[in-house]
Amino acid sequence: MKKKFAVTIICLASFASVFSGCVNIPEELTQFSIYSFEAEPEVITQGSSSNLSWVVVAATSVNIDNGIGSVALSGHRIVFPTQNTTYILTASNATTTRSASVTIIVNRASNESEESSEMSIVSFGATPSIIDRGDSSNLSWIVTGATSIIIDNGIGSVSLVGTRIIMPTVTTIYTLTASNGETTKTATTQIVVEEAMNTDNNRIAVIDTSMGTIRIELFEDEMPVTTANFIRLTNNGFYNGLIFHRIGDNFMIQGGGYYPNGTRKTSPYGNIPFETSDVKHIDGAISMASTGAKVGGAAEFFICDGAQTFLDGNYAAFGVVIEGINVVRTIAAQPHQDSGDGTGKPDADIIINSITIVSGTNDGIQNQTPNIACTTDSTMNRITIATADLGVRWADIAITTDNTQVIWRVYSAVGSPLDLPNQTYQIWTDVTAGEYILLSFNPYTNPTNVRVTMRYIPTNSLLGTWTVNV
Repeated sequence: MKKKFAVTIICLASFASVFSGCVNIPEELTQFSIYSFEAEPEVITQGSSSNLSWVVVAATSVNIDNGIGSVALSGHRIVFPTQNTTYILTASNATTTRSASVTIIVNRASNESEESSEMSIVSFGATPSIIDRGDSSNLSWIVTGATSIIIDNGIGSVSLVGTRIIMPTVTTIYTLTASNGETTKTATTQIVVEEAMNTDNNRIAVIDTSMGTIRIELFEDEMPVTTANFIRLTNNGFYNGLIFHRIGDNFMIQGGGYYPNGTRKTSPYGNIPFETSDVKHIDGAISMASTGAKVGGAAEFFICDGAQTFLDGNYAAFGVVIEGINVVRTIAAQPHQDSGDGTGKPDADIIINSITIVSGTNDGIQNQTPNIACTTDSTMNRITIATADLGVRWADIAITTDNTQVIWRVYSAVGSPLDLPNQTYQIWTDVTAGEYILLSFNPYTNPTNVRVTMRYIPTNSLLGTWTVNV
């Protein structure tokens, strides 16, 4: 399940000028969801008030406990709790019920100094604790007497009391660390993510790095041009031995363009067109690096450490981490130079040992080589497809000749070119009987027999060799 984003704006009306504002909501949450449920302030003295506010999307019923009752999809309520109180918002539609909570801490003037001197993690949990991949959970916590509170996995420093809506893509354990200069305490909570994200058709990129292994589902169904380019480079061993040359904690890790000694490596295929789809820069998304917004990249890629929604629509995200997000976070947090934007080259080289493309349904490369039969026509300088297994795409076939002066091009059965000369990687249609490869050449070169070889990229296996007497 891959979430789609756009922007929805929900405006909350002002009541006695206490609360007003508009909330920009990513379309990822324009399906049924609790976008926010908050209290301001979260810590009050007895007799003071706090403002509860909430935004719920696509629910048919919204209720808040502790005497508040049924409420609208968005709104606010001034409350006067006399003791520490947890408010639970419950939203439902025809098929699903979800909840979120927020706690207001009430300090008594008589024992305020006593309470603040003792550090305690009152609560730390997630609601719900089991989600489907692509859904969100509400992380909430209450801490007293701490001077520093940090939650890992890209959340960072937080206040004494709070909530955070998160969308982990894999089962994740979150650790809250609280300290007051003398004592440090920790608490953990786990969110279990069910349902595999990869489909039978999308392949997996296994990135073996010097700091661990990252497995990424490539969204071939939604980003065919970008994924085909990445797979082609990978199968040619392009990335092996390169480094992650730019990192930033809670931002991203970028690699695929430099050797450890600083020498740049460029793609032999050049830049590809900028491709857009509904794939977004969620936590763990892999995307093409480029020289600017809406510009096609070539080989360099980056992996998001935390959601980077400001990149959506400007850079081409084409997959997501399904295993090894902890490796991404470890790499992003390494000491590094600062180029002025919080990112830079790591102090110690982080090597991409290799990248391997495997099937989305097992742990090994698909081991079956398809069957393709061709006929040759030396009069027309053609190689024509006679038969081919179903589901074999031209984009998965590499074509080479033994004469660099010969130019080849793939045509449909009715004579329409399917791609540019000497290219197949943008032909997403299946190889079909009647389609043909046309050879052309400079007559002054006077070639005789030209041998044409076709290989199947997913397994790097030979499909066949054909000779045309031109």
